[in-house]
Amino acid sequence: MFKYIITIVLLALTFFQSKGQEDDRLRKDVKVVKAYNPSLSDAFKVNRMPVLKDSVGLRPQFNYSILSKAMITGYKIEPITPARLAKGRPEKLKSSYFKAGFGNYNSFFMDLDYNILQSEKFVLGLDLGHWSSFGNITLENDEKVDAPIHDTWGKLGFDYLFNDKTLYTNIDFKHNIYNYYGYKTIDSLLMYRVPGVSSNITGDQLIPDKKQRLANIDFELGFKNNEVKDDEVKYDASFTYGSFSNLTGVSQNGFKLGGTAYFPIGTVGFAVDMNINYYGTSVPDSIGPLYTFRERNNTLISLKPRMVFNFERASIDVGLLLYGEIDSFDDQFQMAPVLTGKLNIVEGVISMEGGVKGHYNQNDYRTVQYENPFVSPDQNVKTAFYGLDVYAKLKGNFSKSTSFGVDFSYSMFMNEHFYVNKFYSEVGTIDTYSYTNLFVPIYDDGSLLTFSAEVLYKPDEKFNIFAKATYYGWNTDSLARAWNKPEMEIILHSRFSPVRDLWIDGGINILGKRYAFDPAAWAEKQLNAVFDLNLGAEYTYNSTWSFFARVNNLAAAKYYRWNGYPMQGINVHVGIGITF
Repeated sequence: MFKYIITIVLLALTFFQSKGQEDDRLRKDVKVVKAYNPSLSDAFKVNRMPVLKDSVGLRPQFNYSILSKAMITGYKIEPITPARLAKGRPEKLKSSYFKAGFGNYNSFFMDLDYNILQSEKFVLGLDLGHWSSFGNITLENDEKVDAPIHDTWGKLGFDYLFNDKTLYTNIDFKHNIYNYYGYKTIDSLLMYRVPGVSSNITGDQLIPDKKQRLANIDFELGFKNNEVKDDEVKYDASFTYGSFSNLTGVSQNGFKLGGTAYFPIGTVGFAVDMNINYYGTSVPDSIGPLYTFRERNNTLISLKPRMVFNFERASIDVGLLLYGEIDSFDDQFQMAPVLTGKLNIVEGVISMEGGVKGHYNQNDYRTVQYENPFVSPDQNVKTAFYGLDVYAKLKGNFSKSTSFGVDFSYSMFMNEHFYVNKFYSEVGTIDTYSYTNLFVPIYDDGSLLTFSAEVLYKPDEKFNIFAKATYYGWNTDSLARAWNKPEMEIILHSRFSPVRDLWIDGGINILGKRYAFDPAAWAEKQLNAVFDLNLGAEYTYNSTWSFFARVNNLAAAKYYRWNGYPMQGINVHVGIGITF
């Protein structure tokens, strides 16, 4: 009996073993289990805390000159890498910078710059400054004359930032007082013939009062979106109101309404620029025989529609510039072609731009007074039109530390103005003339060839050097020379920090020789090249105080910007800067 039981058990075991093997053959599932190897994915070293930079330090730089224009020091936002450990104490930001000093020629100056630095919604910048000098200057006949300068300026800029749009406004104020101190050959005791006046005039009646004052304020309000892509609509519109007056009694008021818009249509876009400029001058009664004032109203409307063809690395603009001018003296209508293109040869390394276009220079009363402060204050200057301007630009980088730019332009112009001294013929002589220290504009047509090249070398934050050279080839139809226009300009500037907290900068500014018309000799007169060598240093004592010194015209060269008006010689200034 027992053996039968053993036999049945063995048969049963054999059956179930066979059945298990059959199931294995059908499924063939394999599971591999690997030993667990622990790791710390979020580990970091506590002794290598990241540095949290909360802002960019501001160090405004100001250059002073006659009739200077103040600029607002902006700011730059950099992305901040968040710290993952304990929060560090944020650095206290300083939004204001005050600079003041004094120098030879009994000069002193001050400048206050204020910026709101930490705001996501708006940007505010304010700049206020003043410069005064009471020094004497020696003229070409060795006469010493008073040449005071009093420049005051202020500028307020405010931008309100929406999600993708910006509302901006700017207020710009300038106030300048100076003398007509230049050399003149007119004799106060002699008699002179004055065109349009029947009787002869004594010289003392043709000499202007010494002092002149210019006052100007502009208010601009604009709105734009912040799109940069070629497949999005872009626009920028602004309104500007300006008011100007001088001590002679002339005032000018005007406005400018302008804007630009771009509308994409697939890979093609339509762009248009439009401007409406109006100004009117209100003048006193003519002060004869020295001045003959004429009121003027001028409205200029310009329109530049164009098609923009966009490619992967290039774009081409095809359009037309149209402008019409309704003027108290002479109406005109002009047009010029627009055919320009841009090409990124190697993205971020080298690019070029070029083509054919036209432009105009609207010369209102205020513009001319600031261009040449010694111009006769009864002058209204015509608008210059450049109907054909062929140009090419090339810019790029030789390396991470070296960049360059090359510009070429050949343009043909109408009604460009050039300055000559106001002159009169002497009574009792033949072809003998004397001139005053006032200038008047004369006009001519012609062409201008311009070529410039520049290079910037900046291997690190403690050293940079910049050089630029520009050549001007003036060709006038009627005039013997392009009076008072330079043939070339050269700028060489470097700034470096030899030790911590000390910065040294130096440069050379060269303005090429110019030619002035000398009525007394009835011949051209060469004005020597301007060679301005300057050197400066600034030492930062701590986060609040800094000290600086600067020497301009280190070579003590005697040079003239305008005929008869020598500029100051060696110029030394020292001062302090306070950041708060």
